Amino acid sequence: MLANVQKISGLCERQVTKPVTKSGKGLPPVGVAIQDYLTEQDVHKMARLATSERNRLLVLLLFYSALRIREALSLTPSNLLTEESHIKLIQSKTKQSHEVGLPRWLTNKLASYIKNSRILNKELIFPISPVTSWQLVRSYGHKIGKKHVYPHLFRHSRAIDLARKLGKETEVSRHLGHVSDATVKTYFRFLSEGQVADKVVELDEKQR
Repeated sequence: MLANVQKISGLCERQVTKPVTKSGKGLPPVGVAIQDYLTEQDVHKMARLATSERNRLLVLLLFYSALRIREALSLTPSNLLTEESHIKLIQSKTKQSHEVGLPRWLTNKLASYIKNSRILNKELIFPISPVTSWQLVRSYGHKIGKKHVYPHLFRHSRAIDLARKLGKETEVSRHLGHVSDATVKTYFRFLSEGQVADKVVELDEKQR
């Protein structure tokens, strides 16, 4: 079943991004402007449009975890480390464990949803298909004025968000689960001079 989910997921993402020239495997498309990505505010607007708690949590999780859609849809309660506010995964390619941090408020919402919905430890938290998830986020995106929203866009958007907030390639790379820090360099091209200047100010203030 998981193999079918992964296959459909890949087809969905290729179909959506096909018209755009890619910069490399897993990287943002070349020539795409910053306004084409999702901001944190955009994501919360989309989440508020969801008609169920499950769909609302999926939208928020896709952004804050930056998980690939097949990873998000394969999550079970056993993957959620509530005390640490982490998600623990075993990566399919490397077979290595990978932990992703979540905001505590989101972890608490997930834990409450799992408890209230009586989802067992090995049951899927989001038992929907990649096609359905793609249709959902595209619909929410259209309603907030974003024409080309697809599940993997949340991952790219969160990477840009973390590049701005963290300012370190290594930390962004670890969150995304990349082996090489060089893979995330492209996200830093979206930082404006003003954002870099703000990071410098914050850095100097911390050293006082």
